[in-house]
Amino acid sequence: MAISPYDGEVIIADEIRRTYAEAELRTIEAIAKRLRRGESDAQQWAQAKLVELRKVKGDVDKEVIEYLKNSNPKVVDAIEKAYKKGQKSGIADMNKINKTDTTQDFGVINQQAVRSLATETVTKLNSTHLRILRQTDDVYREAVAEGVRASVAGADTYTEAAQRILNQFANKGITGFQDSAGRAWNLSSYAEMAVRSASGRAAIQGHVDKLEQNNEDLVVVSDHGEECDLCRPWERRVLSISGNSKKYPSLSEARSAGLFHPNCSHTLSLYTPGLTEDVGKQKAKADPDGAEKRRKQRYQERQIRKWKRRKVAALDKNEERKAQNYISKWQKKQRDFINKTGRQRRYAREQINKAR
Repeated sequence: MAISPYDGEVIIADEIRRTYAEAELRTIEAIAKRLRRGESDAQQWAQAKLVELRKVKGDVDKEVIEYLKNSNPKVVDAIEKAYKKGQKSGIADMNKINKTDTTQDFGVINQQAVRSLATETVTKLNSTHLRILRQTDDVYREAVAEGVRASVAGADTYTEAAQRILNQFANKGITGFQDSAGRAWNLSSYAEMAVRSASGRAAIQGHVDKLEQNNEDLVVVSDHGEECDLCRPWERRVLSISGNSKKYPSLSEARSAGLFHPNCSHTLSLYTPGLTEDVGKQKAKADPDGAEKRRKQRYQERQIRKWKRRKVAALDKNEERKAQNYISKWQKKQRDFINKTGRQRRYAREQINKAR
């Protein structure tokens, strides 16, 4: 049975994305609920708001940081489950060639590999907590300061000015996170990426560990109709797990070049010369626009989530109605796109649980 990073990712990634997306919502709500209350005079409003800053940070620490910490054991458990799923797929691969698992240790995991992945992932997730608190402080202070400046200048009311800052914050979410390639992410996307990467790697690792334990060294990469530029060069290629083959490139080389990135749909399966059929020579039905369609779908999901954050950030009913109208607009765009392309709608990627 072939294995892909996605087989490991689906165990937990969507749940973690929703968890961290809700953390953004809770952070925005903590700021907005303090900014909504106020006096009629801008200076008095500003003084009252700055006095409440400690309460805002306390709310975020209690309602957001503690909430996120509760997800850490789920991440560790998911990585272990992904590894075991990979092991199972390795056994299924060998069964296809009538080879019995000689190790007889299904369920016994590579503790060092799993522990390393789990520790790395939880550390990444926990590193976001300080950024959440820092950005809460920055955005709240900026909203108050902008409210005073606009009111003194006579351009807007202090709540209108504060709303602009809060909208800017809600548009992007909590930002400032970078991956090893230097790409920028917001909080929920960064958390999802970290968990997808780790659980996907665990699934592949469990698979190849099981094959190696049974003296199997060759695997073959699947073909896929919506391949990206990173994966295309490796489709239908035979790879060596150990890297000792003089005929085939190593699995490590392929992964270093980008194969099996987060969200990758390519699979890996056992290759046995003379027994494995065609080495995937039959090209999958090409979909040259597939990657672009997938990007468009992800973009529309992000827009739906963005306007859900804007709704929570609303300081008055007009802003709330405006945000709801845009939520409906982007949801209709998504429905029309799905109906036109026949792609599967991923409702979980559009969801953010209501902040409490």
